[in-house]
Amino acid sequence: MSHDVVLYYKLVKQADLVRTEQRPEGQLTQSQIRNGWKLVRDGRDQFRVKMLCRDCIGNEALKEASRKEYEAKCAALLGQNNKTYSQMLAQAV
Repeated sequence: MSHDVVLYYKLVKQADLVRTEQRPEGQLTQSQIRNGWKLVRDGRDQFRVKMLCRDCIGNEALKEASRKEYEAKCAALLGQNNKTYSQMLAQAV
């Protein structure tokens, strides 16, 4: 049975990078580097890449989805949701 691995790309926002004196343009966090991620720049876009198999890519997508869901629930509890004023008025009625 073969175990195919491919490069897995995740878009990185400029705000998510850590700026240091050695790298003023930004770099990945130490935990991401320890987990095997590398930063790749392609023009204006920046990606973190890692060699993963198909199963691990699915697991990574599940982790990302549950993290986004968790952050959305936390923001809703703190009242920091991204609703527009008209959406809040419609919900109040």
